[in-house]
Amino acid sequence: MSIAEAASPITPKTVVGTWLPLALSWIIMTSELVIAAAFVARMASPELNLAAWGIVFAISVTIQATAQTLLPTGAALASDAAAYARLRKYAMRLLLALTGVQLLVAVTPLYHVVMRGIGAQQEIVDIARLGVLLMVPYAFGTGFRRFQQGVLIRYGDARVVVWGSILRILCLTLVLTVSALTGTVSGVVAASAAVIVGVLVEALFTQVKVVPVLAGPLQRQAVGAAMTFGRFARFVWPLMVMTVLTMLVQSFVSVALARLPLSLESLAVWPVLWGFLMLWQSPGMAFTEVVISLVRRPGATALLRRFALWSAAAFTLTLLAVAATPLARVWFMTVSGLQPELAELAGHALWFGALLPGLRILISWFQGVIMYSEQTRSIMESILIFLAVGVAGLYLGGTFTRVAGIYVGIVAFSLAFVAQAVWLRHRSRPLLRAGLRRGVAR
Repeated sequence: MSIAEAASPITPKTVVGTWLPLALSWIIMTSELVIAAAFVARMASPELNLAAWGIVFAISVTIQATAQTLLPTGAALASDAAAYARLRKYAMRLLLALTGVQLLVAVTPLYHVVMRGIGAQQEIVDIARLGVLLMVPYAFGTGFRRFQQGVLIRYGDARVVVWGSILRILCLTLVLTVSALTGTVSGVVAASAAVIVGVLVEALFTQVKVVPVLAGPLQRQAVGAAMTFGRFARFVWPLMVMTVLTMLVQSFVSVALARLPLSLESLAVWPVLWGFLMLWQSPGMAFTEVVISLVRRPGATALLRRFALWSAAAFTLTLLAVAATPLARVWFMTVSGLQPELAELAGHALWFGALLPGLRILISWFQGVIMYSEQTRSIMESILIFLAVGVAGLYLGGTFTRVAGIYVGIVAFSLAFVAQAVWLRHRSRPLLRAGLRRGVAR
């Protein structure tokens, strides 16, 4: 983004033009879980493999959770060529460490320790290990492309992110189709292999596309505040804690589902239901980067706030309409491939998650303001609250009710999101009242 663009007033067209490609990218990327679950549901032993795939994905996502911080890091801090070079060095070290953690889980006795902690049935433990091993490159691939995407977004090339996501989904679908047609591997292995192929292809594509930005706009930027490891750590550390704790709550859901009524059915439905809800949340997840890149422009604060409020209301009402009509059953049975009894369970649970897409947009608005000001400790605080409320909800629901585990899990998640949104609103209000300032000197 040029200096003239940064100084020009913001318009609704600017917000839509920035948000739309990022939202489309998140929707396409999030559909990965939906597509994988739909294929696994149509392969041999669907309930067992869906449950195993849900656990494999939960383990892998939890390990790579801190890599998610690299997208806002690239968007917020890659201000010049020197800053980019240092950030890239720090990012590579982080990603190699995360890859090593996943490898240890996959090939050492730590695997059985993790599975015992989850409380997975032995038949799930037996078939899931190869999936965990195949997912070893997951952290590196996702983190590397996120960092480069952050740079692309900062310098106005958000459309590249969409094409990378499309390429990733095409590769995923191709591998799953071949696996389903040949029938030579289990559903959990097919899903793991497909995800990894898509992730690595997208990472390579993103690297190719970022080269012109590195050689052009990035080189022309005036050198700003020095990018030290301390500044990087102050920005990233709270975000790392945030993402790890968020993923831990998801892992706690798997643990709770394995111990609650209808455990196998709930474990089978959870990745399908959560994947569907993530599709609806994905545009809101993209809104954080929109705020970071646009909030410094004249008139941006009021306009972005209105966008967040109206969009949150629209997504919530639309998802409620889906839950109230046969569309939900059509999705879970026809698209996702669940058996009728599992589709009915998912449809009922959907009502309890209807607030999540709107809450995600509001959370992204507050987080974008906080990240721009480099006051990211507030985000870590909100996740501690998220964790406390989520775990308390799982415990109380499992202790004092005898309803199906899927209901306990989704209600606990919804309450945790509400608590997080309330805290972030509280912490972002002083920043907005004082006028947004970068936090480098603080």
